[in-house]
Amino acid sequence: MKKLILTILALCLMSAFVFASGKKDRAPVGNWTFDTAETSVDNGGGTFYLTKSEFYQYVGDIALSWDDSTFGDGMLKLDLDFSDPESQNDWSEPKMAIDLPVSFNMRNIGTLSFDFYFDPEARTIGSFKTQLFGTQGVPHANVDIPEEGETMENGFVKTAVVIPFDVKAGFLTDFRLSIIGSNTDYIGPVYIDNLKFGPPQ
Repeated sequence: MKKLILTILALCLMSAFVFASGKKDRAPVGNWTFDTAETSVDNGGGTFYLTKSEFYQYVGDIALSWDDSTFGDGMLKLDLDFSDPESQNDWSEPKMAIDLPVSFNMRNIGTLSFDFYFDPEARTIGSFKTQLFGTQGVPHANVDIPEEGETMENGFVKTAVVIPFDVKAGFLTDFRLSIIGSNTDYIGPVYIDNLKFGPPQ
């Protein structure tokens, strides 16, 4: 009996080792630092992609990519164009989405935060908002993106964004994140880094 128990324990340890070893190539869940292109953009489950069929009042060109040269670290890069009059309204909303490789336990989770970089010289008017849509509408919240932040060497402004939402039990399998133009004529890239779910504020 003792030998059987030891054998079972050994098999469990081996399975845990194999699972942990396999996880290193998997895109992260709940916390994204965008260190590599493979775990960031257009590479299946766990990476972000544009959902053009879900855009709202946005008609400009757009591109989602990975960039590690502008600021020296890997980030999501979103090229935006709000110059068309049809996009210059109070809510012009392109969206990106992610399908999680494994479901994410939302217990005691009440915020989504990220670093946002924008070029204040790339617009003459307006501002940004951001919106989060979760699985079956949970979580769902939107906030204004702060205008004040740290000015980088290249003139971009880095600002900290926090989207609070109601805490609800369940498992998240996908979500959408929007960068919304509000009465703006912004043309150029914005960058997103250090995206993560966290506890309530």
